Amino acid sequence: MLSVGFKRSLTFPSISFGQHGFKTLIKKCIDQPRCAADVTTWAPTQTYDVWHDRAALHFLTDPKDRAAYAGRVLRAVRPGGHVIIGTFALDGPERCSGLPVVRHDAASLGQLLGPSFEFVESKRHDHHTPAGFIQRFQFSRFRRLN
Repeated sequence: MLSVGFKRSLTFPSISFGQHGFKTLIKKCIDQPRCAADVTTWAPTQTYDVWHDRAALHFLTDPKDRAAYAGRVLRAVRPGGHVIIGTFALDGPERCSGLPVVRHDAASLGQLLGPSFEFVESKRHDHHTPAGFIQRFQFSRFRRLN
């Protein structure tokens, strides 16, 4: 988003802050308003046009954590805003970095987000790892209703 000139407010709630990529992104955004928070307990202080999650939700294996995540999305995304969630697909890996994951498709994400969001589109992506494996992802986009 930064590379295409998106300079409004970027916020990075996460489930893990020890990842190199996250630290690199924060360095690039040093002059941008941001927060560091647990996505299951974060209390948004503003609303956003876009919520983008690539591979965080699938690490939330406890249904209570997934429900809390969905509640944060509802509070954070303005009506008319978009939610893009990338997770392992139903035929994707059952574990990542030694941790269990919950695999999703557009229907399970729609059920999690609830009636305040309408499904827009879904795409599959085969990620080729450096070790030569294929990890199947799905990315789904929803629009927040009023």
